[in-house]
Amino acid sequence: MMKNSLFTTSILVAATTAAGFFGCSSSPGTSTSGSSSSSGGGIETGSSGGGSGSSGGSSGAGQTADAAACMPPSSLPSTNFPQYATVAPMANACNSMQITGFISACVAQGATGMNCASWANANSTCAGCIVQGTDAGATETGAILFDANGKPVSGNVPGCVAIADPTNGPACAAQLEPLMQCVAVACGMCTDQASFSSCEQAARASGGVCGSLSSAAKMPCAGDMGSNGVGLTKCGYGTQNELQDVINVICGTGP
Repeated sequence: MMKNSLFTTSILVAATTAAGFFGCSSSPGTSTSGSSSSSGGGIETGSSGGGSGSSGGSSGAGQTADAAACMPPSSLPSTNFPQYATVAPMANACNSMQITGFISACVAQGATGMNCASWANANSTCAGCIVQGTDAGATETGAILFDANGKPVSGNVPGCVAIADPTNGPACAAQLEPLMQCVAVACGMCTDQASFSSCEQAARASGGVCGSLSSAAKMPCAGDMGSNGVGLTKCGYGTQNELQDVINVICGTGP
């Protein structure tokens, strides 16, 4: 089942700014709220990430040209697909007000680097869970995923799934993360939802650059990423609440 899975610019801005909590320079950025909707899809729809410079939900005359220009490459080095790293949940590191505050300061339309840094300074424990480790969170153990170059990809849906379903989730997460990372890289040039969706379909198709990863994820993720699975019900996969739900599972009250 199809799902609009382009991660909007606002999420990317938020995670980039969050990386600044740990020593990177933080510059003000404009963000757009975009739209990301779900039809309750299963693993057929795959990743939840767009590449840098993505923006969600745009429409207009340029969309056809964007879709035509936005096609996945025929191959990508496997080093572009970071593997799943076991998430280290920090129960109650963030309360609901702090999660809302993070999204307001770092994600919502009008968020700036200055506001996000101020929030982080006042909420260091919560910020330290959202972006764990060093080198822009490259350990992949917090609530934000980063690509092989240290750029934010999405909320840590694989980690959320592993925590929300401790029986089957880790096996799904191990296959889901490289798939998400592959689609994010393959379709990172897409500038609107329609072009990203077309690119994702092509990348995930049999013979596509992410096709083998998509096939590998189908069986272990069939339950968790189905319409009633924890990917949607606990982690908000593909919905407007995805990042909030992921942070709550990894850094808040849990699943």
